[in-house]
Amino acid sequence: MQQAAILAALAMVSANAANATDFNAGVVMKKMNAEQRKWYVSGVVDGLAYARFSARQAKRSWNAMHL
Repeated sequence: MQQAAILAALAMVSANAANATDFNAGVVMKKMNAEQRKWYVSGVVDGLAYARFSARQAKRSWNAMHL
C-alpha cells in the first residue's frame, strides 16, 4: 500500500513536469480528485516519515561506531 502511494505521487509529479506547470498546493487541491489527493498526501507523509527514520538510523549508527 505504501509503495502504491509513492508510485501514484511520482506518476502525478512526472506527468505534471511534462506539462511544465508549477506543482503546488493549488494543483493538488484543484486538479486532483479526492482519491488522487489522498494517495498523494499519503505518499508525501510516508516519504517524510521515512526520511526522518533514515536520518535517525544513520545518526545512531555513526554514534555507535564512534563511541
